[in-house]
Amino acid sequence: MAKFLIYIVAIAILTVFGVDIYQVLTKQATLHTIVETAVVAGAIVAFAAAAFVKTIGGFSFHWPFHRKHRVTLDDVDDKVQDVSRVVDNMRDDVNIIDSKVDDINATLDTRLGPEPDGYVATISTMDANGKLVKLYDLPVSDTYDDAVRDARESLQARREEGNPVAEAKVTIVPVYDV
Repeated sequence: MAKFLIYIVAIAILTVFGVDIYQVLTKQATLHTIVETAVVAGAIVAFAAAAFVKTIGGFSFHWPFHRKHRVTLDDVDDKVQDVSRVVDNMRDDVNIIDSKVDDINATLDTRLGPEPDGYVATISTMDANGKLVKLYDLPVSDTYDDAVRDARESLQARREEGNPVAEAKVTIVPVYDV
């Protein structure tokens, strides 16, 4: 709980510092804002210095060339082998994920069926009862995006002619050659 509160206070301090810096950089800062920026910057430096001193004085920090423990080639070799094991495990995990993705793609291909030969956009409108009433079909397009574009262009052309479609609805269906 104490760490959580420390993080909340740190985020609040950084937020205030960020807003103050923004105001100083955009020349919107008052004298109070400039003083607040200096105080917050001092607090951040003080906290960083205290953390650094605590880290150096703690038992977990060791200077790299401390006399009690010198790094040997065996130590380096052990670390390299540890990293090599981790990399090998990651490669195995990636291979497993790749095979799962391939299985999913194969399943999707069998369930989705063959790729359509084209797409037809149908322009419809709504009647008084809220049901779709088909007005006309557009020619077959090669891709779904082309069908959407053709439908938009058709509706725009009708608007420009002065014959707009009220409450236009577009339906796009795949087409297969049998």
